[in-house]
Amino acid sequence: MPLIGESGVSRDPFATGGPFVSGGGSAGSGGSAGSGGSPGSGGFRVVMSDLQSLARAFRHESAALEEIMPNGGPPCPDAGGADVDAAMRATVQLLGLLHQQLANLIGEHGRKLQTAYENYERTETSLARMAGQLSIPGLPGTI
Repeated sequence: MPLIGESGVSRDPFATGGPFVSGGGSAGSGGSAGSGGSPGSGGFRVVMSDLQSLARAFRHESAALEEIMPNGGPPCPDAGGADVDAAMRATVQLLGLLHQQLANLIGEHGRKLQTAYENYERTETSLARMAGQLSIPGLPGTI
């Protein structure tokens, strides 16, 4: 659900002009490529450079997060009692494990974004190649 700020402007990140969507128009609006929409697109358009940039950012941040803490967690202080020390060590090890999982998850999102970029790029190239091979009788420049 979009968030509406005090100014009445939508703060939905998936709204037109938000950080994840570029373009305008609505389904069947007939917007042109210049306005960001296309007939039947619902005004959504994948911005290839943004997709690749996000993939790079996620991979970079994943690596940075991973370097912050050792795999076993931060150093564990001595509390003076064996039971408390054991509980603290277990907690610190769990914290290290969760930290590592978070870094891996962020990296996985970066890989998925890169795969999406590659899929869009491959599809775009394939469609352009197919359109170039089509010939419509009666159109200038076609066979």
